[in-house]
Amino acid sequence: ICIYGMIANFDYPPNRDAYERLAREWLPTLHSDANRVVVAGYGSQKLPRVAGIDLVGPVDDVAGFYDCVDIVLAPIERGGGMKVKVVEAMMHGVPVLATEHAVKGLPPAVAEECVQWGTPMDAMRDPRENQAVREALGSFSFESFEQQVRSLWRRLATDV
Repeated sequence: ICIYGMIANFDYPPNRDAYERLAREWLPTLHSDANRVVVAGYGSQKLPRVAGIDLVGPVDDVAGFYDCVDIVLAPIERGGGMKVKVVEAMMHGVPVLATEHAVKGLPPAVAEECVQWGTPMDAMRDPRENQAVREALGSFSFESFEQQVRSLWRRLATDV
């Protein structure tokens, strides 16, 4: 059984665009491998219904979503900044199938661990098995954020 999943805030136009790409371009290819394609997140219940995609609406527990999917989809072609959903999926141990745009701005190890759309998908693995990915993901933890804030606070306090 292979369950593909996409989670996003679909009130954000680039994410709605990604859903349309999923339905139009990716779904025909995925259906040969997938038993199920699940789309969740804010506004997903208002997306156009497409045969072969289950729209589940907002989720109370993001970790629960990642526990229920085998591969996360990131068919993103628009929008700026780092694509948090890619990092979030990998932090939960879920491999990611992504566009080139979806990996822009990510640490190199994380970007390289994503399977690029259009390339063959070999056996997918927990991305955290890759030491370089594990180290890169560490910079996104709450502990890392807290440490950076403390360091900045100390620096600002000594500059006064």
